[in-house]
Amino acid sequence: IHICIKHVQSEQLDLEHPLDQSYRSLNCELQPLEKASDVFQVLERYLFSTHAPTHNDYTMTLVEAFEVNKKKSEAAFRFDLPNRMLLWHGSRLGNWAGILSQGLRVAPPEAPVTGYMFGKGIYFADMSSKSANYCFATREKDIGFLLLSEVALGECNELLEANPEAEKLLISKHSTKGLGKFTPAGCVSLHGATVPVGPAKETGIANSHGYTLNYNEFVVYDPRQVRMKYLLKVRFNFTQLW
Repeated sequence: IHICIKHVQSEQLDLEHPLDQSYRSLNCELQPLEKASDVFQVLERYLFSTHAPTHNDYTMTLVEAFEVNKKKSEAAFRFDLPNRMLLWHGSRLGNWAGILSQGLRVAPPEAPVTGYMFGKGIYFADMSSKSANYCFATREKDIGFLLLSEVALGECNELLEANPEAEKLLISKHSTKGLGKFTPAGCVSLHGATVPVGPAKETGIANSHGYTLNYNEFVVYDPRQVRMKYLLKVRFNFTQLW
């Protein structure tokens, strides 16, 4: 009987469309949002109003938005930590199957720490275009995806400059915040999380010892402080060169 059941299941898998197989392998539900819905409107406002003033070689159009439901990360999420924010994360098209199936992860211990401004953590932004730049879209390949995650920041350790050993400085704090020259001027609330909204305003922050970040960076070092909430399909509209 066991062999028969296995045979039937195998036949059912063979009949399944390859796209359905790929979707199922994500172990992640993606629910399209209606464009007229309140949530879609908030996400669109967040996308447009936090486009950074120095990223003026393109604009973005929100093509589609999906609500993400991944039960594994939902169960592990640090609901006990305060200061939960909806923050941006961008990546190349080829990385999204791995991100959706496994979640955002911290680089393994054997990975070199060089290249990580605030150490090996999971990086987020409150300015949409800062994360959108990591999609590496082009005029020929103008579609990208942006992830909005609810991040339990807890108490942030605020830094003015890069420090690859930032995680060791946390002590009783829960995340690192690199302070930038610009920050979203306001915020709204969505299902208990703070959503920054623009336009951008100057913070007056300056690093007297060297380079000052243009925009805020948020870093957590524990994947349990992150739960993926919305996946946005975005079209990049590049400005004409002449």
